[in-house]
Amino acid sequence: MRIKPTTSRLLIGCFSFATLLSFAPVALSSDTPSSPLRMPADSPALTSAAEALHSLKQAEALESSRVGFAAQLSPRLQELMVVLSEPNAVALMKNLYAEGTLAGKMYALIGLQLADQAALSSDLIAEASEQAGAGATIEMFEGCILHEVNLDQVLPRIADGSWSASFQDEWKRYQQKE
Repeated sequence: MRIKPTTSRLLIGCFSFATLLSFAPVALSSDTPSSPLRMPADSPALTSAAEALHSLKQAEALESSRVGFAAQLSPRLQELMVVLSEPNAVALMKNLYAEGTLAGKMYALIGLQLADQAALSSDLIAEASEQAGAGATIEMFEGCILHEVNLDQVLPRIADGSWSASFQDEWKRYQQKE
């Protein structure tokens, strides 16, 4: 019997989730107050925009704004916020779209929307739709579930702003914190 790659990733994700559950009492007993934008020590906020951009270019999956067992802020969203904080953010998003993986391109589209460049984002969404063709898929990490979906299901969510809406709230908090 052959297990599909997506099924094996889901099984690994479930195993990882169960493993994390065993550490939950330790994590929940912390006396440290948590804030919505508490960034771990290896956070992209501690890296340069160039490093964050490089990481986004190599992204393997499109992540929701909160991921994992404890619904932590997505590492890719943290990186996106670092890049968007740069004065030349729109140019960096264009570069990310040009040189990024498929997931990286999706982050560029979301970044352009967050940078109030909806018209440019719309043009690139149309281009991405044409380039992807029928049947193109993308890995998505939503909450603690990793799954593969058709790109033609994702692009409309990016185009209508529903995907970036959750990112928008985090982006506003990040800007206020700076």
